[in-house]
Amino acid sequence: MLPFFAHRLWHAPALMFSLWLGACEQSKAPKSPLIERAEASAGNLKSEERIVFDLVAHPELAELKRGGVSEWPLGGLDSGKIALGGFGNELSAKELDGRMALVTRSRAARFRVPLDEKGKVEIRLSAKAFARGKFRADLNGRSLQVTEEKREDGWVVLTLKSEQSFDAGEHELLVRTPPTAVVRGIGRAGGAFSSMRVGPPGQMDSSEALSIGELLYAEGGKLGLKLEPGLSVRYPIFIERGMRVRGELSGGQASIRLLRDGGRAERVLGAGESGAFERSLEAAAGELAYLEIRAERGEAKLRHPRIIQEKPVVDAPAGAPKNVVVILIDTLRADKLRPVNPKTRVRTPGLDRFASTATTFLRGHTSENWTKPSVASLFSGLTPWEHTATKGESVLPRSVPFLAEILKREGFETASFIANGYVSDRFGFGRGWDFYRNYIRENRRSKSEFIARDVLAWLDSRKSDKPFFLYIHTIDPHVPYRPPEEFLGLYGDTNYKGQVNFRTNALFLEHVKMGKIRLNARDRAHLEALYDGEISYHDVNFATILDALKKRGYEDDTLVIVTADHGEEFWDHGSVGHGHNVYQELLHIPYFIRHPGIKRPGTSLDEAVSLTDLAPTILDALGKSIPEEMSGRSLIPLLRGEHLSAQRFAVAGFMDNWRTITLGDYKLIARPRNRQTLFNLKRDPGEKDDIAAERPLALRALKSVMGVELHRTAFSGGSGSNTRPASRRHAEGKAEIDDELAEQLRSLGYVH
Repeated sequence: MLPFFAHRLWHAPALMFSLWLGACEQSKAPKSPLIERAEASAGNLKSEERIVFDLVAHPELAELKRGGVSEWPLGGLDSGKIALGGFGNELSAKELDGRMALVTRSRAARFRVPLDEKGKVEIRLSAKAFARGKFRADLNGRSLQVTEEKREDGWVVLTLKSEQSFDAGEHELLVRTPPTAVVRGIGRAGGAFSSMRVGPPGQMDSSEALSIGELLYAEGGKLGLKLEPGLSVRYPIFIERGMRVRGELSGGQASIRLLRDGGRAERVLGAGESGAFERSLEAAAGELAYLEIRAERGEAKLRHPRIIQEKPVVDAPAGAPKNVVVILIDTLRADKLRPVNPKTRVRTPGLDRFASTATTFLRGHTSENWTKPSVASLFSGLTPWEHTATKGESVLPRSVPFLAEILKREGFETASFIANGYVSDRFGFGRGWDFYRNYIRENRRSKSEFIARDVLAWLDSRKSDKPFFLYIHTIDPHVPYRPPEEFLGLYGDTNYKGQVNFRTNALFLEHVKMGKIRLNARDRAHLEALYDGEISYHDVNFATILDALKKRGYEDDTLVIVTADHGEEFWDHGSVGHGHNVYQELLHIPYFIRHPGIKRPGTSLDEAVSLTDLAPTILDALGKSIPEEMSGRSLIPLLRGEHLSAQRFAVAGFMDNWRTITLGDYKLIARPRNRQTLFNLKRDPGEKDDIAAERPLALRALKSVMGVELHRTAFSGGSGSNTRPASRRHAEGKAEIDDELAEQLRSLGYVH
């Protein structure tokens, strides 16, 4: 059986629902029925329509309220909404006493607490201490009154009450446990928590939090929601033009509202209506809102609620591609390319021509802001916090799935031409290659003209008719910027005499970033002209490679992907280079896919996608099985225009201190201790205007969806699977950076 959070839940072509009761059979465990495999159903759709969000397929994304009380069972996937998958805290998913729970490894447990309205707060937690002592708690640093009610099973019910009022919005709850102790099967821990309920004082009974999974039912081949009076569920949705909500209501009465920022709550379906319905959400297009379903009278049944939208659908591909080529252009920011930004001055006719034959993902995102962790995500289908290759000395662990190894086992001839020293055998990237060349480690000339020459020679030297996987990693736009003069002349002064000089100082940009060198306006303009010149120079050699594939007869049977590992900053947010922030100049990357069997030439898609999605996409395109441990999601359904079970989003991070999520037009940057910024990328592509205060619902929605994804990529197993919950984080490896390697990396502007 597949775990509930397996990648296949998110995109699939046909309805095959099954309910899984898991731990519910255990009397002491909270009920948490889960969907083993949830796939979008065509149902009675018209040919030009498709499902973009099948609501019952993703109960973990919904928020549940009983009256005025918000409820979260803890330990399962949906608890990510308030525990953020351990980001910024020490909470881990565990199975304890026959129930799922969150366990803190220290005496401090931090939870996100979103409040719907201003007022005093009451919080009830089911908790367990591992040593004698008292629990203490505060909300945003303000002490809460704590009372403990002991239960026969060794757990306690903590009731936390505030004396002051708190504003609606985001808050952080800190619970301090009694002293830590060593717990069998867990290790040293301070306490465990299995349920949280939050609301105004006096509205709670002694029951534990209700799981949304308990509200699901199956009838007549359809899955739906069954709600008792007073229960409501709300789903975060980025509303696009043409979106409609469709379903069938029977039994009791229920209402559906669209909750929007600014205190607006618009009726979508009145309490007296029943039967099949379809309603437009067009009025909120461009907003991140909540669709709230509330039972008003009697037991209301809502069958197969889903969000519908008219989308172009393409024919099924004639067959799987034979070969795969991935071209990664190091340090290329997306807005320098005309297919993404028509106003750019940078000329790339080769790439423009390729994009006219491919699908452009306008919201392509890297997984981190520098090379090693990003390329590791590309090859593994894992986030950086899973594969752990995030530091200068980090080695990609052998336990991490690696695309070249997988394809080699499948009978592919594998070859790599790599011009970055961090993507080398020293750091775990030498696995699975029949031919492996690292230009930096081998002290070869690394300009793209030499790489293109070697790639063509390799293609011509092949004697086998085996399928091939070819990875080409060029580095021209990376420092040191040294374009040929004719390409510099396209954007700058070839007679420039000033401070900017990479020919004598490969670390020049790093010294600018550190404040050791200050540049005037003319220097800054020349610096960016050098970068732009490198992009145009690279394009000539990029076109050479693509033309070579066509001339040798590979164009019609080869999947070609063109992307980057990260971008580059030019004072967008006060600095230069990369590896220091999580704004779009570093995270937004070019992302093009040409599938020979999916004819969508020149198509652009708005959905947010990530480098972690590429390995699953390649395997899916080839008709190969996708390893269960990969957390990325195949893009083939998007390319085909198939029905989707949920909206796409992209998460990224930087070390342990930043996480981001992009959904629709909105982007959230989150840091520990309840610090966050929110941007509307359509209206503010430069991320200058933080709208978190004016868009609290959008902020809440993004933080909830991000939290669920962080939990999914942090923990595996548990209730609804055949294994105990476990960390998805691979053991970190470390390489020795000797003098020779350090000097090779310094030649690329890296400081060691």
